[in-house]
Amino acid sequence: MKIYFKQPDKTDGYSPFSVLKLRDCYLKHLIIDSDASKITSKPHHHNGFEIHIIEKGQQTYEADGKLHCTNSGEFFFIPPFVKHRVLSSSPGTEKFSLVFSSTELSYLTECVSDIVPARLLENIYFIINEYCNATSLSEHIIQNSVCECVIMLLRLCGLRELASDKNTEEPEDLRLDAAKAYIKDNIESWLTVSDIAAYCHISTKQITRIFLKNEGISPAQYIAKSRIDHIHKLLESKELSLREISEKMNFQNEYYFNTFVKKHLGMPPGEYRKMTK
Repeated sequence: MKIYFKQPDKTDGYSPFSVLKLRDCYLKHLIIDSDASKITSKPHHHNGFEIHIIEKGQQTYEADGKLHCTNSGEFFFIPPFVKHRVLSSSPGTEKFSLVFSSTELSYLTECVSDIVPARLLENIYFIINEYCNATSLSEHIIQNSVCECVIMLLRLCGLRELASDKNTEEPEDLRLDAAKAYIKDNIESWLTVSDIAAYCHISTKQITRIFLKNEGISPAQYIAKSRIDHIHKLLESKELSLREISEKMNFQNEYYFNTFVKKHLGMPPGEYRKMTK
């Protein structure tokens, strides 16, 4: 038996397992021919959940008084406290076993046998590769991948999920955020309202309405305010000359630079710089 994952006793910050309050989670790989001594034929039960994924071969289980034949590419889900045992295994059988506990899943009380999603097997092989070629980030990657496997299987077994409230932002809010980010990233260029509208794939009328509604000013005014805020920082830093700032901000010449700064700061850039000494 090979254990590819054991859930850490403690995790720093958010863990994907915290959503379903999973604990004591393991991912194991069993080769029946060599691990036969670890498979009991005596009826027993566990306090947690068991999910057996048959990679190769076939196993027949007795669970809750019923027979379940699970073939290659299928899984068998066993809830807590359900008495079960393995009755038989075909030669060469190999399987993965996911075991875990959770107080949040007490409503899952029925045994389930179903086809394994292709994505799940891909995930397991990905986990094995990460385990065998471990890096400093592998532990986190494996943990997330194991949790994804558990959720995929639990969904097939009747997992109850609450609707997400994350995607409550309106498209208008997202466009405003995109426009403001674009302005910030390109503030040293001469941006127009048409540039912003084109970037957001909407008309100039729509982008103007969005800015007026949410910012209280037009996009042209927002661009000008963002430019003067940036110039303000450059003047205070004193790392660049006035001419270098004018060129950096792509003014046609220093006259237009002086005029722009005087309009928005109430004085020419030279005087403003002297005041900040």
